[in-house]
Amino acid sequence: MPRSLRLIAEHECYHVINRANAGQLIFNSPSSYLEYQALLEKYSKKFSVLIYHYVLMPNHIHLLVEPTTSDLPRFMQVLTLSHTQRVHRRQKTHGHLWQGRYKSIHIDKDAYFLQCGLYIELNPIRAGIVVHPSEYLWSSYHAYAYGTLNPIVTLDQFYLALGKTAEERRTKYTLTKHVIEQSQPHQ
Repeated sequence: MPRSLRLIAEHECYHVINRANAGQLIFNSPSSYLEYQALLEKYSKKFSVLIYHYVLMPNHIHLLVEPTTSDLPRFMQVLTLSHTQRVHRRQKTHGHLWQGRYKSIHIDKDAYFLQCGLYIELNPIRAGIVVHPSEYLWSSYHAYAYGTLNPIVTLDQFYLALGKTAEERRTKYTLTKHVIEQSQPHQ
């Protein structure tokens, strides 16, 4: 039975999740994360996909994106295939790297949009990898919390509405200890 077509609308936002096959590692070194970030930058430009928030976890990825055309499926296909080929070449392996088709959840451009971005960036805390999102290098958090230039990230409209100056926005975006503690894995 053929797979159903994805209905992707241009200028709509999607929370995209893609997981590794059998929980294996997608990224096993800083260079593998850097290579994937380079692919994100390259193909987001090629396929006109705005990336607002992202996190690259060792065995899965989260993206909050807005395709400006209906090419999100093609973007994800080329992105995952390119990364898979690089991993197989480097590790001299073969087979499925990804669990299956990526998930794409429609996200309205409303107050939940910024919460979804924070959810994505807090993933490393929930996984017990870091205590604070600033410790994790493979996400969009530094672009929002510290104004660090990240060529992958397009700053979202809700972040920009947090204040008139970059400093004001960063101050409001920076997470409080209370929010971070609530994101800690339960022991």
